[in-house]
Amino acid sequence: MDKKVSADSAEVPRRRGRPRAIVQAPTEISPREEILRAAATLFATQGFAATTTRQIAEAVGIRQPSLFTHFENKQQIFETLVTGLITATGRIYELVLARWGSARPMVLLYALFRADIHYLATDPYRVGAFTSVRELEAAGFTPLIEERKRGLTLYRSVVERGGEAGEFAYGDLEIASNLVYTMTESVITWSEQALQRPAALLATEAADLMLRALLRRPADLDVVKRLLAKQGDQFPTGI
Repeated sequence: MDKKVSADSAEVPRRRGRPRAIVQAPTEISPREEILRAAATLFATQGFAATTTRQIAEAVGIRQPSLFTHFENKQQIFETLVTGLITATGRIYELVLARWGSARPMVLLYALFRADIHYLATDPYRVGAFTSVRELEAAGFTPLIEERKRGLTLYRSVVERGGEAGEFAYGDLEIASNLVYTMTESVITWSEQALQRPAALLATEAADLMLRALLRRPADLDVVKRLLAKQGDQFPTGI
């Protein structure tokens, strides 16, 4: 009697031609969003110059030609990510200044610093992780360099006002303002354990430490926090 051949053991003729890209499980994230997230991870881990569109497509699970239906090239992906950061940063400064611009320098600096940290900690792309000056120059994209200059100028003006008002104690304005400003960007280098903290807690703790170190009277930190609480302080929304 002939042996039965099970469906599992039967030899199925192989189809010729190129294999399909990996089939992804249904997700609420759009293909464009997946491309941006994958590219951001690759830019952060191996740099802009070393990343290829083929690698980005493979990370998403699509073919390279499919990627080009959303973006013209790697440069456009990079610029989309960085432009998002520039827009968000400008909006943060606008909202904080609108609410606290006329407040005492120590209040404004605390609110500004905390909002900056909160945004960077919640940015899904972690753009700050791959936007060093060297990477920006390699990508031929300088607007963020200019935006950082504007940010540093803003921080310097607030720190200077605080020094003149007798609220801050520092020896060199350039060192103090550069240190405070770059502390916000350092969030991207923090450990995953630290970044797993709620963003509001992370931003508040960082702002507390920064302001306490700069204040001539560290006890004034409590004054700042009471004022913010009284005014119903919240992180900027609508960014």
